[in-house]
Amino acid sequence: MTSLAFLVDQMFSPAPGGMGTYVREIVPALSRAEPSLDISLFHSRFGPDVPEQWMAGYPSVELPASIRTLYPSWALLRRPALPPELASHDLIHT
Repeated sequence: MTSLAFLVDQMFSPAPGGMGTYVREIVPALSRAEPSLDISLFHSRFGPDVPEQWMAGYPSVELPASIRTLYPSWALLRRPALPPELASHDLIHT
């Protein structure tokens, strides 16, 4: 079975925009196209609320830092590494 971890930070935006639409459409479409695909969602620290109901149907991992900390750190330092429960996936989509 192939596993996919999918970054969904855009869904937590007040106006998710084009990337939000992409995420909202592609994750369920991937599930329908390949039911054996093991999809997990992950996101920066935003709070406990799931912004859209469809997201509750997937395992989700909240990263231990905010988007303002993680993105510059990933871009400049290539750190922090993803937690083991995400890093072990076959594919990471960001």
